[in-house]
Amino acid sequence: MVMSKNIDQQFIIFFAGPIEKVADTNTVFTDASANTSIPPSFYSDPKDLDKLDWEAIQSRKWKSTDSDARHRKMAEVLIKDVVPISFISTGTKLH
Repeated sequence: MVMSKNIDQQFIIFFAGPIEKVADTNTVFTDASANTSIPPSFYSDPKDLDKLDWEAIQSRKWKSTDSDARHRKMAEVLIKDVVPISFISTGTKLH
């Protein structure tokens, strides 16, 4: 049982790709990271993509004195069942 949302994430692989590829599939996305004490807003309509903080998401800087900005930067896309390999542009393995 996980008692904290701040756990060791050693064997996580992050994949990245253009949001346009997933916008018309069976997806749900958030406006912030899901590992917060106050849950983010969840959306399924691609028209709601404009509600995301794209300036924070696209910034190459991670350090911020504002924890809310860090969570907005880590908005998430959740894809049901399968992610086609064609959706993926790059990936990073953390260990």
